[in-house]
Amino acid sequence: MLEAMEGVVARGRFAKAALEIAMFDAWARSSDVPVRSLLGGAVGDSIECTWALGAMPLEEMVAEFDCWRRIVTAVSR
Repeated sequence: MLEAMEGVVARGRFAKAALEIAMFDAWARSSDVPVRSLLGGAVGDSIECTWALGAMPLEEMVAEFDCWRRIVTAVSR
């Protein structure tokens, strides 16, 4: 499936990442396990990451950040 995706979105790194995450999520949900179990288990209690906000008006950046903050909070439960 990942090879087929590569042919469709070869240069779309963010699109590929989103699809890959969605596939892991679907696999984990169908197996009734957390995604971390599919990837070998937890190795820590946090993940460092960088968030790149696009060039947009401040209100939109704050709304985008808020959306991702809610997602990260929900996932970390």
